[in-house]
Amino acid sequence: MKRHLKELKSLQQSESNESILKNFQAFIAGAMTKINSALPGQTVVLIFTNGDRGTPIKARKTIEDWIDQQPWRERVQIHIQARS
Repeated sequence: MKRHLKELKSLQQSESNESILKNFQAFIAGAMTKINSALPGQTVVLIFTNGDRGTPIKARKTIEDWIDQQPWRERVQIHIQARS
């Protein structure tokens, strides 16, 4: 029963954009590593997956918005792909 309540709570929290960003800090850290090592004008491809270990596709828009607000956004081209 506790497990089900925990899963329900997790599901409810994931609905807000803030929670989505918070839950995917590892994804952001990986993206930052790729972005920081890119040369100016180079294209960085970030791939979203719909698997248990990946980033749900519903978070894609939130992450895109976050990326667009970053100061390094002008320096590199970023393409985001979704893979189910």
